[in-house]
Amino acid sequence: MDSSLFEYGQQSNAQADTLVHFFTGAMDPGGAGRLAVEQLKEATIVGRVATFNPDELLDYRSTRPLATISSWQIEQMESSQICLDLATDLDGHHFLLLHGPEPDFRWEAFCEVISSLATRAGVKKTISLLSVPAGVPHTRPLQVHRLEGSPVRNQSFLEDDKSIIKISCSLDIFLIERLARAGFKSSGLVASVPYYLFESDYFPAATELLRTLAAETGLSIPVGDLEAAGSIMVPQIEAMILENPESKGLIQGLEQSYDSRNQESVGGGATSEDDLSGFIIPSQEEIGRQLESFLRMEEDRHRRAHTPKNELGPWSRLSRRSKRKGWPFGTSEK
Repeated sequence: MDSSLFEYGQQSNAQADTLVHFFTGAMDPGGAGRLAVEQLKEATIVGRVATFNPDELLDYRSTRPLATISSWQIEQMESSQICLDLATDLDGHHFLLLHGPEPDFRWEAFCEVISSLATRAGVKKTISLLSVPAGVPHTRPLQVHRLEGSPVRNQSFLEDDKSIIKISCSLDIFLIERLARAGFKSSGLVASVPYYLFESDYFPAATELLRTLAAETGLSIPVGDLEAAGSIMVPQIEAMILENPESKGLIQGLEQSYDSRNQESVGGGATSEDDLSGFIIPSQEEIGRQLESFLRMEEDRHRRAHTPKNELGPWSRLSRRSKRKGWPFGTSEK
């Protein structure tokens, strides 16, 4: 284990059965993984197991430190940290939470260190929190798929091209495979986020990720803040769609396609079907077109209502932690 990559924290001897991980910087539609981890960080952290060396792992030009300047004096310098923390659920059960910016360098060495630290802590199961843009409507049950680190391969699987997709992977996916190779029960939970909400903070996706995490691990995970935000967000999305015939037609088409595939979600667990034919990732052109449409809708709605964009109601605490600049369709402050 390369000790130059990390230093132990005060909880270096922590023991836990489960490791949960998510890194910011890769594709995260709806901010599902980020919102879920922010909820876990705020509600569950006990102490630090290990902190990783940013000089070895990060490109400072892509993950720049944040300077706080007052009266032309630098008062504080905040650098991004990759951390392994000890967390506890509502019933006092421990788990490990690995989070921070996605490393730019030394992925193999980093994965080896994580494997060693997980072994030291007695981890048996590792789970990543992920999301993808998909051709699904927000009006149907949100689906969470399970990405296995070591799938059972057979001839029919290899011959069925509907069961195979190739993507440029994030470190989370890379780590899932490497941990599975090291002998851990390693998987990812993947929330299917409506692609027209790609740049939104889609709270229902984060909520469902944590609910599924709880079902998969037996942990008691707090989701109240996310549920409250989602309960208000969804009706406002509905109101905006009703004002735009083009968007209404889009949603109806997605609903018909969803229903015809008969992919009804079953609560309390993740699905892991071989057949990916119903799992649609739209083209960049289609995503861009729909985002532009919703951007116009949001600007028109705010202009008519004369409502300040920073008044977000019950979910304001979550929104303050968000990196996005507008809501709910990724608009920017003018």
